[in-house]
Amino acid sequence: MSSEASAAASVRGETETNSAARRGTVAWVKRLGVAGFLFFFIKGMMWLIVPAAIVWWRSMSGGE
Repeated sequence: MSSEASAAASVRGETETNSAARRGTVAWVKRLGVAGFLFFFIKGMMWLIVPAAIVWWRSMSGGE
């Protein structure tokens, strides 16, 4: 009985360790996803804002 109990505890410990590792991995993937989204969102906004700012700046300076 004691060997069965120790084997069950060992399996339970491995499962808890795997679960903790999985949670850590999922957290990193989510964090990486958020960082990637923000990077490309900001990059896209810059692609829209910079040309618009150039056009606006040229129109304010008399359209030379």
